[in-house]
Amino acid sequence: MFDQCMAKSHVGHIALMVVLGLLSIANGAEAQLATLEGRVVDVGGEPLFGASVFLVQNRLHGVVTDGDGAFKLRFADTSRLSDTLCAMYMGYGTLRMPLQEALSLRPLVLVLREDQVSLRAVVVRANPSATREYAVKKVSKWDVYSAPDAAGDALKMVTLMPSSTSESSERAEPELRGSSSALSRVVLNRVPLYKPVRMLDIEGSGIFSILSTDAIAEQRVYASNPPLIYGNALAGLVEVETAKEQHRRETAVGLGLSSVGTIHQQPIGKSVFIYTAANYQHSAPYLWVNQLSEVKEFQSADLGLNIHAALTKDLTLNLYSFGIWERYAAEQRTLWGLPLPMEYAEWRNFNILNLKQRLGMGYLTLNFGTDIWNSRFSWGQVKPNERWYSTYTNLDYIHYLTPDWTLQVGLLHDWKQANYACTFPQFTYAPDRAEGNYSFTNIAEQHVGELYAYSSAKLTPFLHLGGGTRVKLPVFGQQWDWSLQGNLRCDLTSDFWVQASAGRYGGYIPPNTETQQFLPASSQQYALEMQTSWYTMTWFMAGYYKQENALEAPTDQNIAQEVLRRIAGFEFNYRWVFSPCLLSFSYTYLYSRIRIHDTWYLARNALDYLLRSSFQFTNRWVGTLSLACMYRPGMRYTPIVHGVPSELPDHSRPVYGEYFSRQLDDYFTLNFSWSLPIVLPKAILVVYASATNLLGRKNQMAQYYAPDYSQPTDYCYYAPRSYYFGCQVRF
Repeated sequence: MFDQCMAKSHVGHIALMVVLGLLSIANGAEAQLATLEGRVVDVGGEPLFGASVFLVQNRLHGVVTDGDGAFKLRFADTSRLSDTLCAMYMGYGTLRMPLQEALSLRPLVLVLREDQVSLRAVVVRANPSATREYAVKKVSKWDVYSAPDAAGDALKMVTLMPSSTSESSERAEPELRGSSSALSRVVLNRVPLYKPVRMLDIEGSGIFSILSTDAIAEQRVYASNPPLIYGNALAGLVEVETAKEQHRRETAVGLGLSSVGTIHQQPIGKSVFIYTAANYQHSAPYLWVNQLSEVKEFQSADLGLNIHAALTKDLTLNLYSFGIWERYAAEQRTLWGLPLPMEYAEWRNFNILNLKQRLGMGYLTLNFGTDIWNSRFSWGQVKPNERWYSTYTNLDYIHYLTPDWTLQVGLLHDWKQANYACTFPQFTYAPDRAEGNYSFTNIAEQHVGELYAYSSAKLTPFLHLGGGTRVKLPVFGQQWDWSLQGNLRCDLTSDFWVQASAGRYGGYIPPNTETQQFLPASSQQYALEMQTSWYTMTWFMAGYYKQENALEAPTDQNIAQEVLRRIAGFEFNYRWVFSPCLLSFSYTYLYSRIRIHDTWYLARNALDYLLRSSFQFTNRWVGTLSLACMYRPGMRYTPIVHGVPSELPDHSRPVYGEYFSRQLDDYFTLNFSWSLPIVLPKAILVVYASATNLLGRKNQMAQYYAPDYSQPTDYCYYAPRSYYFGCQVRF
């Protein structure tokens, strides 16, 4: 009977995913489109051939003017009315116009004025990276807010991509294409952030990011072969830039089920822009609505500041500062299901300074960051306390050898120090027993100095080639190491591109409470990606292979040893916008193997399928309604096969079986969200609500055993059904 129920449940989940998938690949001929036609000319009325015309929030669907300067731009008729039309041409100033205004002009003629400093002005204003065009995903803050199931969180949006292989939608730290989050980096304003998440669990994974979505101008995701200008990116990279301009004063005040917050941003004169944000969170109302038995309390407060200033015509400054304090209390069970109290508290402050100076046909940038955080954790007799200090310094210069050929070189220094003051039980399998507890302190420190050079060239109007190297210098007690990368991109049409990339990367895995040391790591990656669009439908496909070498501590050991991973995968995503709806469907296959003690095993995250699908409906009166689901096989784990007598008379010592030889049940979740903007006199009120794990499914996360480990008993589960709602007013 149990097997029949499981089979019906399995079929039901597949059916729901297939229905949403079939809907998303249905005929899109009935999509309601708007068409904007016009011409781009100079001040003398001469047509500009080859000018780029696009919408700021949807740059991938831009067009290029013909020999008469004419263009025809198609877009979803209701979803882009708040967008901005942009026209660009080399040697001319950029023209920006609200899309709604452009639609009202007949005929539409965009007049570009010649820039007297030509390329020099373009360089400083655009501030491009030599590797920017190789990102597989580029989004703005509005894309984050409108993404189903992202909860307005910039990093949670990454976990919804087909490139993400995170085991659940509850975690915010990126895991890209089968790799651990420890091998990927999140970069804010050219400075990497270690653990850019909050509300960490016992494994160090966070539920939300520490990034303020309202401050984001653009976020780029490199799922494979991350830019060489950032050190220690071994798998993938998420690059985030904050806004550098604000043309009007804006204030927002929000009130949610567990939080209250405010945001204020405004220009000061013509050369300074300031952004501030503050939030306070308390669990009492949230836990009253959502009866989560294992969560006892959580509380946090944070404050953010961003200042951007043009000090001179050629010199700009940007300062971003963020501080947070948080704590929570919960219950976490032992391997045999005994609940033990768990408490966590942390405060953190990071600051990022960017100075950019124009120098002839390029610009010189100084990027400097500091990060200090202190955490106290306890679970039974396991009590690791950490204090981190980190600085990151980067001097970067990018030069335009020609309008289509750039050279980027730089020097970086990355310093980290982790201080530990820990108390651990003598017997790791008995975290509830204080007998024989031992305490110690430890300091893990590392200096890394690296040089890099990267060059990118546009060989033809549709062919881009890039390549470079990064070398770790033998200073501060470090050994020589090197990284190498090559990229090739073909823009076959304005709606169809293909890119290939390959690279070898050297770096390290930061310490945690188990290893408490910096461990060397390296990876090799090969990826082929393509994307094509037709009207409002978009297809994306990618195939990749990579090999990762690292020192790790396997499940049954506390001693780090060399572990080799081989990962190959395929991903497909289909997106269809047909006003007023949006449908998306993605499929990911992940071949993942791990070698321990010269023997190969299936890895924890080997996936025959990872299916995601979402549906979004937008209506002026109803608002935006979203459904998003995720379905995958259960994660693999190393089982405990039996117990043996131990030094403690009332405890057994577990004996582990073959690595990753057992598998949990399939994982399925369905999430719902709704938001409605209400226009008020001189303000906009947005109300929202969401329900996660709408069906209340008990998704298995780990196995519990009998006290003597003679048999499995129960499971630890991911979060049950929960609700959240709130509102925000902007004025």
